[in-house]
Amino acid sequence: MTTISYYTSYNYSISAKLFLALSLVLLFSSSNHVEAFATNRALLVKKTECSISLRASVEGTGTLVDTDGDCETVSSALDWSFIDSAYLIHCPNGDPGGDRIASTRSILKEVNLLDSVTVKEFDTDDEDRVRGCYNSHISVFRDIIQKNSRKSISNNLDFLGIFKNNERRDDVDDDLNVLIFEDNLYLNNGILDQECIDAISNFVQEYKDKWDVVHLAYIPYVPDLKVSKTDDKRIVKLSTKNQQSALGTTAYVINGRAMRKIIEEDDRKGYTLSIPDAMAELFGESRYALNPTAFVRAPTTKSLVNPQLDDLRSILFRPSVVSFVQQILISTGLSTTALLPLVILSLLSISITSISSSVHSAVEFLNYGTIDGPLIVPITSVVFSFFSLGLIIQGFLLAPKPNVDESD
Repeated sequence: MTTISYYTSYNYSISAKLFLALSLVLLFSSSNHVEAFATNRALLVKKTECSISLRASVEGTGTLVDTDGDCETVSSALDWSFIDSAYLIHCPNGDPGGDRIASTRSILKEVNLLDSVTVKEFDTDDEDRVRGCYNSHISVFRDIIQKNSRKSISNNLDFLGIFKNNERRDDVDDDLNVLIFEDNLYLNNGILDQECIDAISNFVQEYKDKWDVVHLAYIPYVPDLKVSKTDDKRIVKLSTKNQQSALGTTAYVINGRAMRKIIEEDDRKGYTLSIPDAMAELFGESRYALNPTAFVRAPTTKSLVNPQLDDLRSILFRPSVVSFVQQILISTGLSTTALLPLVILSLLSISITSISSSVHSAVEFLNYGTIDGPLIVPITSVVFSFFSLGLIIQGFLLAPKPNVDESD
């Protein structure tokens, strides 16, 4: 039986904001249902080509139940007309079984983008995978700039143009909106609806001079990231202070002005940083994001750049965990750098309390042969204390090293 749960809000309790460590509970939760959201107009995002029965009204939480046992979910007709073009970056030799591209195509079909996306294929750079990722995005930017040059469009028959630079960047519209995907895409619990898309469309048109990148997926675990509210609750501002605040490039909208900046920087210095780091350096105060994000970096898709972190990604990049942490950042207004000590202190406090409880129970059992309360309590305390300490140790081991001044 397929169950489709729907909700009328996307909020978290105040107590959850104070205990980020409790989000660890979500790491082991599983999502076996498809989520949708009720609005004042209708139930959006999903519809089914099968027999279903409605067991609640759209005013409250309820379920839609598949009555024939074989319900196939299809996409609603989402309108992306504010996007001028869309690209998918794919490395076929890094996907020998075709699983990555098949999964991504399925998602793009579900959100009504498959027919609009141009797939750009690249070979992996086995000498430097970070460089390979950087070059693939730069290549797409250059291709977009060239194709959208007003002079190249209006003067296709200008034979004198063969003596000119084919890549004209100064005559490309700033408000050119391009959607870029990587082939590690994953839907964020099915929350994407037309209102989300309209929110992005309205924002990029109304604030065209303020934004350079709008992320449809971003990593909330990077240093010095501050997520701020805007006038529209569906759009948040992403502020970063250094190159290590790499928010990822799984799914984002970028304008013509930003692409020109990146290309000009590449012409000047060439490859020196990863593409997310380059964006962090150039657009520290001009990046925004959909809230909640429509997509996440797929938690179980193997990385072509740094596969040593795949096990950690399988936990931290689960949609429920990513969304929870993003909402904590938005609600508290704290940067990740300020929030991290609070998380560590919370985990240490929980660990110390759990160890103390376990020691007390062990002493009581040795002295009297019994313990006060059920046996599951001290066992759980021991497991959780080691788990919390393990997370702290693993976090320190995986934390990025600070930049070293070349003059040292």
